[in-house]
Amino acid sequence: MRIIGWNVENTHAPDAVRREVAKLIAVHDPDVICLQETYHLHGHLDGLGYQVVQFRPRRGESERAETAILVRDGLRIKGRLAIRLRQHWRGPKAGKRHDGRVYRYVRVKVRRVVWKVGCVHQPFGQGPKAESIAAVQRWFDRARKGRPVAMVGDWNMTKHVVAARLHGVDVAGFGIDLAAVRNASVKATRLGKHGSDHHAIKYDLEEHQ
Repeated sequence: MRIIGWNVENTHAPDAVRREVAKLIAVHDPDVICLQETYHLHGHLDGLGYQVVQFRPRRGESERAETAILVRDGLRIKGRLAIRLRQHWRGPKAGKRHDGRVYRYVRVKVRRVVWKVGCVHQPFGQGPKAESIAAVQRWFDRARKGRPVAMVGDWNMTKHVVAARLHGVDVAGFGIDLAAVRNASVKATRLGKHGSDHHAIKYDLEEHQ
């Protein structure tokens, strides 16, 4: 399976982000795309040949639409779910208070194999980050035995720290933009920044029998 992970940054115009996502699709033909900082993109990712899994933003729920997963048309989505964190957190620059993060995830059938794929954007702050790590560890542990599982995103931690904090996973990627996997191997390729401070990254995954 091929996944592209990318933090698009919420300061960019939706149409500009859509154009860059379309370019990545045309060149790399991913099965799944995991995007972070998509607060302002609801409704702007339709019509790209992918099923969009993203909550509609609501007033007073600032983190609801923060992650989005795109699944190629024709692939069967067997579940559209979410991890919801409770702890509020504050950004590292302006210190603005944010709601608990929401991570979308799917169960999707790709080439006869059902994968569990999630999209994470780890919050700042010791307490919120600890809650996030614990929730993601439970997410891995609750997967069906032997099922390939991948959590892709902006972890705000290096891969060595992610691997140390999450037991039983392999980690690949660059900087803080990483994929953590279980029952699968993963190779990562940096694709370029495409207008964001974060590189888009292609992850080629292979299930372990």
